[in-house]
Formats: sequence, structure tokens, C-alpha cells
Amino acid sequence: MGDGANNVITNSVIAHTAGGADQKLAALYMCYAPHSSVANGNTFFDNGHPVLIGIASDFDDSNVFHNPDNPSETNLCNGIFVATVFVSADNMTWRNTEVAYVFGTYGSNSWYMPTNKMLTLGDNVVLKFNTNTPPNSGFSLYIPAGTSQLVNYDGPGVAFTSYNDDSLKGDTNGDGFSVGTPAYWSGIETSGPVW
Repeated sequence: MGDGANNVITNSVIAHTAGGADQKLAALYMCYAPHSSVANGNTFFDNGHPVLIGIASDFDDSNVFHNPDNPSETNLCNGIFVATVFVSADNMTWRNTEVAYVFGTYGSNSWYMPTNKMLTLGDNVVLKFNTNTPPNSGFSLYIPAGTSQLVNYDGPGVAFTSYNDDSLKGDTNGDGFSVGTPAYWSGIETSGPVW
């Protein structure tokens, strides 16, 4: 999905694409798609990385990440991968609860949210963050205007964890089950800084 307005892909099955855990692009690549672009009602399975969204993308529970005829058949790296590019929307909403939203596998390992942006999380949404390594160590998510920019961050079931923590929403890095590594990601910083 390109960078033009009003791109739509709905009610489609996206399955059996090439690429493993190190694939360069996801089966559905929409990181430059503007906020007016829509991906709803789609089914992803047997892909390396199912979908790559941009910060401006809304993404909800109408998309599923398993084979409806065989629910144990998912994707190798089962998640909604987020590229920190193309911030054209002021308000984004992420409500998919089957898999986690994953930062840091495409491009930057951190997101500096501009002060005029707001992200709304649905209940039971999980955000996972890849590790920050020198010389780019620091925050994983920076919200300079404070927690008002992250709506429902304390909602039921909402969690923030590391990319390699498979205990929440399954295996997102394709290496088999892991409960994560202490101090793997940097954390969430608000202005101040406050952690």
C-alpha cells in the first residue's frame, strides 16, 4: 500500500508469502500509507512478518493472524510491526488484541511522539519494544506532552514489554518461546524526564 490517500484492502487472505524471520518487508507493507488508508477484515497466516504499519495507521480487531481452518497455523513472527515513519495523523487508534504491536524491527528502535499526536490503545493491547543499543540508547517511547498522549495506557490488559517476551501475545521474533530478558528495552519517558 503506497503513500496515496484512501488505499483500501479488506476481507482478503494474505498467506504463504516468502521470507522468514529476517525478511526485509512484511507480507502487507503499509508503513507509508496515510491515515486515510484502511486494512480491515483481513486474514494473515504462514507469513514471515504479516504486516508492517506506519505510526499513522489505525489497526483494529477485524484483522486476524491465524488460519481460520487451523488456528494453530499462525505467522513465524506473529505481530503487527510498526515503522516510526510518516506521522500524518493527529490521533491513531490501535485495538487489535490477537497479536502485539512491535517496535524496533524495521527502522528506529524508539519513537519520539510529537506533542500534537495522540495514540489510543484498546483494552488488552500489547506493545513490544526491541532493544536499544549504543550509541542510540535511551527511551523506547517518548511522550513529551505526558500521559495524555497515550490514551488508555492503564486500561485492562494493556501491557508494555520486550520484543522477545512471548508470554504476552505469542512469539513475535520467530525464535520459539521465551519470557524475555531483563533490561532488554529502555522504557517510556515523559517530559521531565519522568519514567
